[in-house]
Amino acid sequence: MLPSQIETERLILRRPKMEDAQAIFENYASNPRVTRYLSWPTHRSVADAEEFLRMLEESMRREEQCTWLIEHRQQHKVCGSIGVAFKAGKHSEGKLAALGYCLAEELWGQGYTTEAARAVVPLVWSLPEIERLEAICHAEHMRSARVLEKSGLRYVGLDRAHMVLPSLGRHRQDMLRYGASRPAGV
Repeated sequence: MLPSQIETERLILRRPKMEDAQAIFENYASNPRVTRYLSWPTHRSVADAEEFLRMLEESMRREEQCTWLIEHRQQHKVCGSIGVAFKAGKHSEGKLAALGYCLAEELWGQGYTTEAARAVVPLVWSLPEIERLEAICHAEHMRSARVLEKSGLRYVGLDRAHMVLPSLGRHRQDMLRYGASRPAGV
């Protein structure tokens, strides 16, 4: 499987622990601006972060996904998360991986999410069963689209009324789809 810790120039990506619930809540998950375009709602309490961590632990135990918390090296502070979910491909025997991430607002626009994604994407290709990597982002979330492009994914298309994002209400939202197939020779 994938490593439990990844180090980059400015970040440490590490597996989450239940003790991280308070930091997750305070540092990013309770901020409605951070969760605006995410598939999960803004956390209203540390209990929400604890429930999220329990769900994550179970999902990782079943090898349905692999998630790391993003920790800022200099600040020694949990400031986001990044992960990949695994599922069978629709039209092939190979598996599909889906990339997702979020980052604390005070670190936006400084390249941290791209740095984390560039560390994770090559690891996805180290799994021989993965044939395709995909990600979606809200059609208005151009910063996230740029992160995906800088991480080696390419625009595939617009999925109209694709999914409900809790912070944006009950209406299904248009999402941009990005993807990459296994690189040749990998």
